[in-house]
Amino acid sequence: MPRIAAILVAFVGGVLATLIAIYLLLRTAPGIIAVEDAVSALTVAASRPMSSFRPGDVVYVKSSFGTDLIEKLHATNPSLRLLPYAARPADDGCKASANLQPMAPCERNDFIVIDALSSPTSGTMLVGFSVSNAFGQMLLVKFGGQWRVAIDRGAVI
Repeated sequence: MPRIAAILVAFVGGVLATLIAIYLLLRTAPGIIAVEDAVSALTVAASRPMSSFRPGDVVYVKSSFGTDLIEKLHATNPSLRLLPYAARPADDGCKASANLQPMAPCERNDFIVIDALSSPTSGTMLVGFSVSNAFGQMLLVKFGGQWRVAIDRGAVI
């Protein structure tokens, strides 16, 4: 009987330890994503997708952080002309014509869509991005006061 009691105590202790760990993780998770944090993280995450544009290109930026992000991106990419996505002219490259359907990416390569998807714990941020022929997600970690890409998962269309 003492062996069953020891197993039961170990099981209850393990369950309690797990519940306490989950509680502490949820308590340290941010309630909202701070604009400064998100803009800094998005700027770091955008560096790889933005490298596909040539100096002098006009790039339309779509994000829920609007002009704050455009200003910060312009500081790190001064050779690009960055504008809000709302200013992007219509793109008719994907319209079917004469019974022909586009089979490959047919949008102009002049935009980036990037946003903070979540911040699961303090100092981490999940970011989603897309350009005309690629998309993906990145997990960023704030280490030493700087955002760094920990995981980068993407696909080219």
